[in-house]
Amino acid sequence: TDKAGNTNEAEIEGTTEEVTSGLVEGAIKFTEPTWSNGTASIKVSTNTNYKIEYQLNGTEGTWTEIANNGTINNLAHNTNIYARLTDGINSGEYATASIKDTTKPEVSISLGTITSNSIQVQVTAQDNQTGLTNNYEYFLNGTSQTISSNNIYTYSNLSSGTYTLKVVVTDKAGNVNEAEITGTTSTIPAGTISGAITFTNPTWSGGRASINVSTNTGYKIEYQINGTTGTWTEISNGGTIGNLGHNTNIYARLTDGINRGEYASTNVRDTNPPTKANVNLNGYASGSWTRGDVTQSFSSIDNETGIAKYQYSHDGVNVANDLSNTWVINWDGQWNFYIRAVDNAGNAGPWSDMYTIRRDATPPNGFNISISNVTYDGFTINASTSDNTSGINRYDYIVNGELKYSGNINNYPVTGLQSNVDYQVYVNAYDNAGNVVSSNVLSQKVLSKWIASTNQAAATQITINEPSSEQNPTILRVLPYAEEDISAYITFNEQVKKGSTVSITYMYSRSSNNYYIDLLINGSLGTSLSRTGNNTKKTLNYTIKNDASNLIFQLHKSDISSSNYYVDLYIYDITIDGRKIL
Repeated sequence: TDKAGNTNEAEIEGTTEEVTSGLVEGAIKFTEPTWSNGTASIKVSTNTNYKIEYQLNGTEGTWTEIANNGTINNLAHNTNIYARLTDGINSGEYATASIKDTTKPEVSISLGTITSNSIQVQVTAQDNQTGLTNNYEYFLNGTSQTISSNNIYTYSNLSSGTYTLKVVVTDKAGNVNEAEITGTTSTIPAGTISGAITFTNPTWSGGRASINVSTNTGYKIEYQINGTTGTWTEISNGGTIGNLGHNTNIYARLTDGINRGEYASTNVRDTNPPTKANVNLNGYASGSWTRGDVTQSFSSIDNETGIAKYQYSHDGVNVANDLSNTWVINWDGQWNFYIRAVDNAGNAGPWSDMYTIRRDATPPNGFNISISNVTYDGFTINASTSDNTSGINRYDYIVNGELKYSGNINNYPVTGLQSNVDYQVYVNAYDNAGNVVSSNVLSQKVLSKWIASTNQAAATQITINEPSSEQNPTILRVLPYAEEDISAYITFNEQVKKGSTVSITYMYSRSSNNYYIDLLINGSLGTSLSRTGNNTKKTLNYTIKNDASNLIFQLHKSDISSSNYYVDLYIYDITIDGRKIL
């Protein structure tokens, strides 16, 4: 149209140019993401003159313009970026880029504190993209143990050994990495190592021992008695194990509650013998003879297991037998003794000093006494016996209740006795222990005086030899004489009981058998001695018919046919009821 209003037209066909597609090389270009604090940034640029606009994770919403080579920030993993060129009205086809974290975290693992039942590990990990999730999964020999946010972890309750320790780390993008290391638990010290387990010496009380056990380590102590296969008992450091007998074995080891070290052991033994035994004879004097029982009591001291028994020996070397602490000797004999104590552990103490016990409760052997050497004023008492144990100490000679002598002679002559007295005689024999036995009792008289006389004393010699014996018999001698009825005689004045037997052993030596002897009883003829035989010993036994106060042996001559007759009458023995009177 001109100013005058004239109109004309021309026509041509024209087509707008399309905005360049972002897919064209160089049209839209994304840099690699740059990560910081878990998010990425990316730059977008174009080699065209178009403007750039973008959207995140979609194309339907509002597009945001960005300068060429501009930076899109705070992009999370897995974010899709859409970018296109635009002239402000029209837009080209979009190009895309994806924000992805495909890098594994960096992981390393190292060993920390190691004990006998635990291994500590420390994990160092980082992720420069999305960052770590702070979840560490720990594995033991391929088995998951725990997931922890802590990068320090202790594998606990381990047995002794070597383990494969692994940690798995995941970043926020899900990228996984792992690290592995081998760790070996430390060894619990053997109890035999110096100071690892220490036993004190036993302390004894009442026959039982106690012992303390301690360690210079930080481990616990557990023990068993007399074995290692049963249940172990935990004990505090320095604790006491009590009520232990002799020869008890104690086993102790260190433990962490799971693992144990090699055990140490000690043996509770009583090696100390009792003290030298003391012997109490309760009033008896060693070496003396006694008739009573000898009670012995023994004592000794043993501060460990205590006294179990006593033993005795006869020589201080060889044990004869065991004893309790009291022993009664109630049998006869003589012994030397040594005593020692033995404790409950079998330790024998030293032998005591030797002592001697002599006991004799048995009287001497029974015996009979005899009488010899009867004289006109006494006689000899013959006594002898034996004692099988302590021996004879003395004899007491007793006549009519009176002690005449006490001593160790076997034959004691008693003198100063009266005729015509019936003496009761016995002897007590004592042994060295004081036991006594009495002999039989004898009734004995001394010889009565024989009276020699004649009816013609001036003309006839009469001789009596005293005392009578086989070698020196009594001789009633009459010398030759011419008168008839020569009467020479000897008289025995002593009471003789009726029924008593008078026994006469005699012999004639004469020139004629006209000489003969009559036995007169109380002055009357009792009997005549046989006239037969000359120089022949004979014995006459005659029973007294009535009590008699005297006996007379009267020598007669029957005729006077010769003046040179002579006679010797040998009287060897005259007894009354076995008692010699001449």
